[in-house]
Amino acid sequence: MRSDRTASDRRSRRVRVSPGRVHFGNAACCASNTVWLQLALTGIDLLSWTQHLLLDGPLAAAEPKKLRYRLLHITAKLTRTARTTTLRLAAGWPWTNHLVQAFERLAALPEPVT
Repeated sequence: MRSDRTASDRRSRRVRVSPGRVHFGNAACCASNTVWLQLALTGIDLLSWTQHLLLDGPLAAAEPKKLRYRLLHITAKLTRTARTTTLRLAAGWPWTNHLVQAFERLAALPEPVT
């Protein structure tokens, strides 16, 4: 169970990350700001759920900037051969094992009920 402190941290993270690129102006600008804000909040939610469900240790509580550097900047190659799609991750990246474990946990999650 997550503590109130963690929920407060996530709210403050949204405040720190989201409004930086919002520009106020005419109606067209306001519409694009709304879309940008929704996309930014969706990205933050995806990172939060990834941390909650797939990561452990220090990465489970890391800031978005640290997650971007450690997990999302890894060099990878997506290949498709004989109807099989393979993601080849750089072996020399220090956090490759954490990303592989996250993919394994994602594959182990039960299918959602629709």
